[in-house]
Amino acid sequence: MHGHISPFWKDVLSILDPNSVIGLVLRENIKFKIGDGSSILFWSDVWIGSNALRSIFPKLYQISTFRNGLVNEMGQWVNDQWRWNLVWRRKLLSYEEQQYHHLLSMLEPTIIRQGKDDKLIWSCNSDGSFSVKSCCTLIDNTSSATDRVFEANVWIKGAPPKVQVFLWLAVQDKVSTRAFLHQRTVLSATQASCVFCSSNLETS
Repeated sequence: MHGHISPFWKDVLSILDPNSVIGLVLRENIKFKIGDGSSILFWSDVWIGSNALRSIFPKLYQISTFRNGLVNEMGQWVNDQWRWNLVWRRKLLSYEEQQYHHLLSMLEPTIIRQGKDDKLIWSCNSDGSFSVKSCCTLIDNTSSATDRVFEANVWIKGAPPKVQVFLWLAVQDKVSTRAFLHQRTVLSATQASCVFCSSNLETS
């Protein structure tokens, strides 16, 4: 479904159930910079503003014919210009028509770029890069002791075993970073520094 995204991100996204609380929260912190729209879920991914369109327009989402449609599947090119063409399961009611016009006004400034890859941005870090630590913090702040949907999804959604194991370790904050190994006296303090900056411990 996410054609131009790295294999790692494909596997992460594959276990994020947009119908679960944690899955929805994590997806809403994975923002997209749109290119050709072939990697972005129109309703469930965050690519306009700071929330998924399904959260802003829940009624329209419910009656959409293509709830899991990609951005580039929700319109077509006409004379080298992109035209939105959303399809509904029934005729829109008057208040839904108003919401639809509001949605179109949000979509109007969007520029779809043919042949340009979509890009992922992890909003929990200021530089947009993903880190296991920020992911764990977000999960801990979102889930409760009785609601660990993400942890369960790690094992039941069919991602490759190595990705499942990595995500499980990430959730448990047990990824073998150099700082982790230093805490367990496997590495010395000098050996535990980050290979990129060499000034701080390598953490997740």
